[in-house]
Amino acid sequence: MGRQSLLTKSFNISIDELERARYCAKEQGISLNKFLRFAVIEKTRGALQGLEVTDTLNEIRATARESEIRSALALESLMADLRAEQSVAIHENRELVMDTLRAFSQFLAQAEPETTQPAPKPSSRSAAAFLPPKP
Repeated sequence: MGRQSLLTKSFNISIDELERARYCAKEQGISLNKFLRFAVIEKTRGALQGLEVTDTLNEIRATARESEIRSALALESLMADLRAEQSVAIHENRELVMDTLRAFSQFLAQAEPETTQPAPKPSSRSAAAFLPPKP
C-alpha cells in the first residue's frame, strides 16, 4: 500500500513528440524512459514548477529542435570539409595526370627520331659480296 500513496504523473505524448523525445534522449545518451522521468522530476522539484504538461512537452520539443539544429550544422560543416578535401584531391589528380602525359609525350618525342630513320637499303653490290663465287 505504500507504493500507491506515491504521487503519480502521467500525460499523453503524440507519436511525433515521442520520436523527438526519443531522439533527445539518444543525444543525451540515456533511455527514453529515463529522459521522461527526468522531465517529470524537474517539474516536481520546481525547475518547471507552475508549468503545465504542454509546457514540459514544449521544452522537450525545443531541446529536440536545438539538438537537430546542432546536428545539421555539424553535418553541413563536415560536408563542406569533405567537399574542400575532394576539390584538393581532384586538383592534385589532374596535375598528376597532366605531368604523366607530358612526361610520356617527351618520352615518345625522344624515341621517334631513332625509330623513324629509314633502314639502309641493301644495294646490289653489297648483296653480291655475300654471294658465293660463280664457277
